[in-house]
Amino acid sequence: MAIFQHRDGEMRLYSGVTTASKATASVYLQVVFVDAGLNAPIKRPEVSETLVMDRGVYTQDAEYRKGLDVEKLEPIPFGWTCTLADDTTTQYLIRWVSGTSPLVINGKTIRSTKGESKISGISTPQFSDTGKMASDAELFWDQAGTDLGFKWREVWFNDVSVTESEEGVMLNVNGLVYGDVTKITAFRAGTTLAA
Repeated sequence: MAIFQHRDGEMRLYSGVTTASKATASVYLQVVFVDAGLNAPIKRPEVSETLVMDRGVYTQDAEYRKGLDVEKLEPIPFGWTCTLADDTTTQYLIRWVSGTSPLVINGKTIRSTKGESKISGISTPQFSDTGKMASDAELFWDQAGTDLGFKWREVWFNDVSVTESEEGVMLNVNGLVYGDVTKITAFRAGTTLAA
């Protein structure tokens, strides 16, 4: 019988890209952790189906009808907690999750990823507030021999706080996933923020 326990892992936050003559690659921030207290969906919700009957009577003509697409497009909760270290990466992380777009960290422009993914083959719309910044998050846990990874597109961090205790200072990050959620087998390419 397998025993599930917390695992060492790595999360990366990715910025948006620009295209055409001013094309830029995605910038990412690497966050290595042990037991980060992650709470995230591993798939988007599906549209519910409602049973339609003949005046409330179940007959062979009963059928299911799909609900509204808004159910699969609603933002879904995403968050984690971690103990902060007194280093440059921590400063970058705090600025990233609490910033507005476009944000400049370590000389690199961090742009919002909003509108860069698709749900059901249709591109997601931009925020009406152009200052809101969404980021993509990718995560891998180090499992015995194999890695388990997921990607969350267009995450807006709307609730960021710190909690002080005798053990240290904890960063609490909560947000909403507006884009797609998929399983991945490798981190995507990009330019590290630390360089």
